[in-house]
Amino acid sequence: MKYQKTKKTSFINKFISLFKHTQTDTYSNMYLFSLISIMINEQVQYILSSIYLLTVRIMHIFNQIKQINAFQFHLRFTLTTFLDKYYTENKLVITKFFMDTLDSQPKPEQEELEKIPFNVCIEIGSSRVKVGVQNTKTLQFEFFSEETKFFFYPLDSLFDKLSTFLHQKGVYLIQKIGMSTTGDVDSEKGTIQQCGTLKIKSKQKHFQDFELVALINSKLEQKILQKDFTYLINDGHSAGLGIYYYAKGKYDFPFVSLSLGTYPAVSVITDSFIATVESRKNFINGKHISAYCAKSIVEKDKKTDQEYTQNILDIIPLLSKITFNMTGENMNHLFILGGMSNHITDDLFFKDEETKNKTTIIKDDQIIYNKVIFPALLKYHPKLSADVQLIFKEDFSVNIN
Repeated sequence: MKYQKTKKTSFINKFISLFKHTQTDTYSNMYLFSLISIMINEQVQYILSSIYLLTVRIMHIFNQIKQINAFQFHLRFTLTTFLDKYYTENKLVITKFFMDTLDSQPKPEQEELEKIPFNVCIEIGSSRVKVGVQNTKTLQFEFFSEETKFFFYPLDSLFDKLSTFLHQKGVYLIQKIGMSTTGDVDSEKGTIQQCGTLKIKSKQKHFQDFELVALINSKLEQKILQKDFTYLINDGHSAGLGIYYYAKGKYDFPFVSLSLGTYPAVSVITDSFIATVESRKNFINGKHISAYCAKSIVEKDKKTDQEYTQNILDIIPLLSKITFNMTGENMNHLFILGGMSNHITDDLFFKDEETKNKTTIIKDDQIIYNKVIFPALLKYHPKLSADVQLIFKEDFSVNIN
């Protein structure tokens, strides 16, 4: 169909008449005027403007303005296809620029989200880094996991990826940051005192007296509400702390957490303290706990799942003796968690009825972090809300022949 060219005043009058009867929001108007300003055919201008404004008006009538994003998507697709046919490439680029500009305008949902503070949890392991964010309104967690060597090397990538994840999840305000890391930690200073497995490649040296809390606070200072709510503990403690909150009230103290990561961590848990045990100083049949629990590239171990399962069963008497020597009481329950726990074969492990009744294995990462580790990191604070004392037992050793 061939259109006759109308006078400019005729188009403007029609447009103004239509606009007077249609209430649009700010970013809809911005988009419309941007579109009109670059079009050269007045008939096309009028047709598209009319369709756009009438649709927006209908959406207002049905009180569906919050759904305008879906409408904008369909409109963008339609207009891009239309403009491909009628306009030169440079004008199409300009049009797409205005379309993208529309997306950057504040939306009602975004403005509401910017008022909600989030909690952030970071666990830095030898093999993987886990990051979780909790919406303080819904209390729901979202998390992701990535290999430590990609996340932490070089160091700047830690903050780049953390910032990207926070942006994707709409985190504009941070209420609390709970962190745990492998290695020796000074929670009072917020530093990693020493850690051989976390090496800054650019400097070719190990972490030593590394001020992680201060660095996190400085990088995220625009988002953090209170810097005192950022803290750091050892990852062996975080596993024990997670089980402390998870099992308290459900099981009688003392119980033990066996975290099977790249390096295993053992914590004896009572109502007053959580003692992380030095795995390499506690032996059974001439082998220490780490040797029995190893099934990783780092330990260069080739055990089958059945052999690995049997080894975990073999160290249960050792864990019981450690508990008794430390507390004067028998171990009431054993909790096993961590990535390597997936190599435990349940049929073999739970063959014995007593083991079945006194052991819980948590294999699902969603449960481990969303229900155990992350909530514990947010409940505990070494300075402000320490419900239980965290201690190391490096000098404690048991030997069973």
